[in-house]
This record gives sequence, C-alpha cells and structure tokens, in this order.
Amino acid sequence: MYRSRARHNLSPVVPRIADEDLQTLWKLFVAIGDHWEMREDARTYRLRHEAFLGNRIAMNPLYQGYYHKGCEALRSLIEQHGEEEAYRLLLGEQSGQPPPPLDSGSLEILRKRLVEEFIAVRLALGGFREFGGINYRGYFGGALLPGAPAPYRTGEAARES
Repeated sequence: MYRSRARHNLSPVVPRIADEDLQTLWKLFVAIGDHWEMREDARTYRLRHEAFLGNRIAMNPLYQGYYHKGCEALRSLIEQHGEEEAYRLLLGEQSGQPPPPLDSGSLEILRKRLVEEFIAVRLALGGFREFGGINYRGYFGGALLPGAPAPYRTGEAARES
C-alpha cells in the first residue's frame, strides 16, 4: 500500500535540529548551488530543504546525529580554512592545502550524509531546468504508480498540447 509519509517508529514526531545546525546546513545547501553555478534564488527552496531534513530524521533517527556531527565537522573545517576554502575542499576543488585533521568518522558523515545528499536534492530542485531541461515547470514529485498519471509532463502530453 502506498503511504504518503513514512516514519520510523523510534523517530520523534517532530524532529528537532538545533538552530545553529540548521543554519550551518542551510549555508552548505546554498554553497552547493553556488558551486554548481545555479542562478536561481536558493531562498525559494528553504522550506523544502528543512522538510527534507525532517523527513530524513523521521525515516531514520540516526540522521539527527549525522546532521549534528556533520555540522561540527563543517564548522571545524570553516574555522581552520575559512568558509570559502572549506566549501571548496568539500565540493572537490582542492587548492593545494591538505584537508584539516578531522577524525575519519566526522569527515565520512559530512561527505556522505550531508554533502552528497544535499547535492542530489539541490540538483533535483533546480538542476533539471538549470542544465537545459525543457520539460520543466517546477519541482515535481510523487510516485509513478501503475495506472496513475505521471507526476510530470511526459513527451506525449507535451506534443498533444
């Protein structure tokens, strides 16, 4: 049976992320768009980003810890290298400086649970249009269920109109 929302039994009903962590996560999300040279205003995605974070925690309570630990690692990286250089290091633009000595668990969490997932979300929200998609009218979502209409405009529908 298709459920509109999944929640792990041990997850809090309303996931709570510390304000400082929420701000750090948002800055990382914006930096990803800047790195990929996405021109649209990232502020239009703020609520979707926060909903994404809450949904991740609701489906897997470990994400609450991943986000906090990843934020600590990112703040440490920024403290040692400055904000611009820290984002360059994380997003693959090495400038000759070695990454700071973070414990491998923190760095792993930061890269896998924050950076890589945020890149996927950021590109899904605005990347299709930004990189030349012509069949785009905003973010689309939903399941493609047998017998149900597609949650996006198909090529056939575009030709009919």
